[in-house]
Amino acid sequence: MTASEIGKLGELTACRYLSGTGFEVLRQNYRSRQGEVDIIASDNQYIIFAEVKTRKPDSVVSGIDAVDPKKRRRLYLAATKYMMEVGSDRQPRFDVISIVAEPFGETLKIHSIEHFTDVFGAEVCDEVF
Repeated sequence: MTASEIGKLGELTACRYLSGTGFEVLRQNYRSRQGEVDIIASDNQYIIFAEVKTRKPDSVVSGIDAVDPKKRRRLYLAATKYMMEVGSDRQPRFDVISIVAEPFGETLKIHSIEHFTDVFGAEVCDEVF
């Protein structure tokens, strides 16, 4: 199983996780010239822009640590573009969903799912410029 396939399965796992916690998944793999958002979802209060990181159990870098300032900036810019196109009355929030898993046949054996909420805000532009 390739890293890309593992990543796609991780994103599907994250969608199921979010749905199970009361979120409605609005969009997957939203792309703009500015960047990509893995999952856009909403509940009664928030519209979340989630980055999903799927790691093997022996990975040196955790999912949350893999979302560096450059990635945060691209995520922020893509989310801004989405909000300009679609809009929402919900409060925007940036989350990271970190999944530790390993290939198991055609699927993944999930070891853990961690949902980090509100991991950054508009200050990400200051980190990069």
